[in-house]
Amino acid sequence: MVIQTILSTSLEEKHCQNITVYRCRSLINYALTEGTPKSHRDDEADEFVHKIRWNETSVSELNFPTIREALNWVYENIIYCYDEFSYGCLEAWATPEATLTLKTVNGSEGFYGDCEDLAILLASLIKFHTFEFNPEEDEVYVMCGLLELKPGVAVLHAWVIFYDGGEHKWYEIDPTRNCMKTIAYPMNGTLWFNDVGVFGFQPGYYPEYY
Repeated sequence: MVIQTILSTSLEEKHCQNITVYRCRSLINYALTEGTPKSHRDDEADEFVHKIRWNETSVSELNFPTIREALNWVYENIIYCYDEFSYGCLEAWATPEATLTLKTVNGSEGFYGDCEDLAILLASLIKFHTFEFNPEEDEVYVMCGLLELKPGVAVLHAWVIFYDGGEHKWYEIDPTRNCMKTIAYPMNGTLWFNDVGVFGFQPGYYPEYY
């Protein structure tokens, strides 16, 4: 089944709407901790992972039969771009609505985001807009952690972890590489979150940084 991007008819109106983007580490942490840093009380990340408000985007509503099709759509339609060019700052985490809003970067209009933005968007699509996802048995998280590019050189990266409760299998899904593979258990990454909880830690972000 082919999923096509259909632009909404009122794009001019869409461009005028506010884009929700958390533009620095302190605001990102504020969202993750619900404004109560270091307490871990009521920590959740539904600011990021949630049912997408399609009327705040530049696309018509999307629903996917399978997780693989949702992954393919994100990989094929969202252009990887550093926050410096997408949002004019060194670090920003965008909501799905922001990532799905047309932006112009270097004179080219499109949908832009970096690894966190792609992972947040994909987790939201999987949980709320993919028929394969079973809310009674399955779980999906955004995972963040340091990824070693070469010995002694590591960068912060974000991807998606999916648990298939029916088959009792874990999957690691990276929308920046269009990769989905079975794993024994999530071993990489130190911070994972979705709309109901935030778990683990990420130095410089959660929970100590505010």
